[in-house]
Amino acid sequence: MQLCGKKILYFMDNYTKLGGAAHTTLRQAILMKKAGLQVEVVVSDYVREVCKDYIRICEKYQIPIHIQTFSVSNQPEGIDVCGIWEHYETLEAFVAEQQPDILHSVQLNPTLELVSRRLGIPHAMNIYYIENYFWRFSYEDVFPKYHICDSQYYANIWKELINTHSYCVRTVVDFATDKVLREKELAGKKPLRIVVVGNVCERKNQLEVIKAFHKLIAAGSFATLDLYGNIAKEYGERCEEYIKDNTLQEYVQLKGFCEDMQAVYQNYDVLICGSRMESYPNVISEALASALLIVSTPVAGVPEIIINKYNGYLTKGYEAQDFYESLCDCIEDIKCGRSKIISEEAWNTYMAHHTQEAVTNSLLACYEDIINHYHDSKVAKSYGIEDFRQEYKRWYQWYKENQEYFDNPQFAKKSLWKIKHIYENIMSKQSEITKYYIWGTGKYGTIYWTTLKQLLPDWECAGFIDSYKTGQMEGIRICSFAEICEERERAIIFVGVINGMQDVMATLEKEGYEYNKSYYMLQPVEW
Repeated sequence: MQLCGKKILYFMDNYTKLGGAAHTTLRQAILMKKAGLQVEVVVSDYVREVCKDYIRICEKYQIPIHIQTFSVSNQPEGIDVCGIWEHYETLEAFVAEQQPDILHSVQLNPTLELVSRRLGIPHAMNIYYIENYFWRFSYEDVFPKYHICDSQYYANIWKELINTHSYCVRTVVDFATDKVLREKELAGKKPLRIVVVGNVCERKNQLEVIKAFHKLIAAGSFATLDLYGNIAKEYGERCEEYIKDNTLQEYVQLKGFCEDMQAVYQNYDVLICGSRMESYPNVISEALASALLIVSTPVAGVPEIIINKYNGYLTKGYEAQDFYESLCDCIEDIKCGRSKIISEEAWNTYMAHHTQEAVTNSLLACYEDIINHYHDSKVAKSYGIEDFRQEYKRWYQWYKENQEYFDNPQFAKKSLWKIKHIYENIMSKQSEITKYYIWGTGKYGTIYWTTLKQLLPDWECAGFIDSYKTGQMEGIRICSFAEICEERERAIIFVGVINGMQDVMATLEKEGYEYNKSYYMLQPVEW
């Protein structure tokens, strides 16, 4: 093996909780240590509190761990200008001292990317979901050139958007069922036990799954449905209300978060993945390893692995009726015995894509290709820290000089990257417009007001938009969206809301407004 003895530094994110992308990267680090590489992990204290799970996992596998200060973003609108500016030198000195052969980071870590270019070390990132509208601005070249993803779907999208060298490495499963096919006695001898795993939230789509299960019970099927995962307050309440209103408490249970999913899977027969937004859900690989029958939406990379009625069941869409139809297919196959063939193919799929051996070989091949390509490329000679500081000197100074005037200086600091690109965009393409509206009269409406006064001092704030309030705010009128629709060609809208952001965006898009063209948000859009 060409990489034997090579040193890899894995850089985690600066979040306080262990996310899916970070967990996948830690698993990859463990595999590389087992494969004979020198592996060390770097965690961040950028928000003061280091994620305790990083420490726990690294100690368990005896992986050396370092603490440095750096920030990451899970999408290109959230780059932290001040974080790069203020922590670059320290991170460069640390990496230079470590002398790694390759750097591998979670999410977007532009500070590390600029360090890698200065030191001539290849740098790969693990990142998945992306939206095309994030790239309506021409961002500076601070993004890694090498990209590792768990689906070919998003590997292709990143490659198309920013010309990365993208690789698909499937997720590894740390466990597998003791028997290739567990004896389930599915055909009518006990309730069919169905499980859904993942944070209970809008994008995971559990409510539609519950509605489909309701139809299944109403049609006479004998089954139970349990949902595991942290519960988002508002969405979780909607799920609980539906269960209660339709007297499903006997059949449907919200179980909350569980750390030992290996034991949980052994108590179920079917896993449903209802996600509307994913790359390749880790629960798919875990269900394959646990010999569960899988019903999933055709989201992103899932159809690359799950083939309908061959090794699982793919829904036609994302609504309750779609889940109901696939569940009926699954139950029919259980009754006639065909589910045993599907289970066998599912197990073969696990063996081909998700075992430690399969993922180790795939990842080693990626690293070898990255190193070989890097030494023949000009990545190290591209955009560097000096270029970045020249580009952002004005904006860094603008923030420093105006801190006392912002209602929330931290908001302005974290939003500098976005603010710069919004300013340049509206000044170059819409210079005839000299007034704006702020959608929102709450906390963020005030933050936007004080920030925009400094950003656009010669522009007029023509009003605050609110669906319920009237009167004035900051001496400026509060109006409805309907009142200002005729001013589309003469004014820009800034969306200063957090709760309900997606609803406001949907309203604007319906009326022909375009994100980052005719309406803006100073902070990264939430998705």
